[in-house]
Amino acid sequence: MARCGGDAASGGTREGRGRGGDKGVLERRRLKEMVARQLSQDVNRLLKEEIQTDIIFCVGNTLFKAHKALLSVRVPNFFSHIAGGAFNNANTCKVIHLENVEPSEFKRFLQ
Repeated sequence: MARCGGDAASGGTREGRGRGGDKGVLERRRLKEMVARQLSQDVNRLLKEEIQTDIIFCVGNTLFKAHKALLSVRVPNFFSHIAGGAFNNANTCKVIHLENVEPSEFKRFLQ
C-alpha cells in the first residue's frame, strides 16, 4: 500500500525535502509579505476613499470617516473607550467629537 504524499517508486519520500525544501520556505515567506503589503494597501484605500464607513470623528473642523471593525481590531482600548455604545449599534453612524488632538495627528493615527 502506498503512503500518503509519496509514491511506491520513491519509497514514500516527499519531494521538496532537504535542500529543495528551502525553496518552499522562501516562497511562503515571499507570499506572506506580498499578502501583508496588499492588505495594508487595501485598508489604506478604504480609509482614503471612505468606502463603507460607519463612524465619523470630528477633530477640530475636520471630519474623519472610519470603520468600526478596523478600529476595534487595531486599537480596541481606544475604540471601546471613545466610541462606547456606538460600537454595538451597527445601524447608526455616530459623530464622535475629539478634543486636544490635531487633525494631522489623528489622520496619522488612522493610517
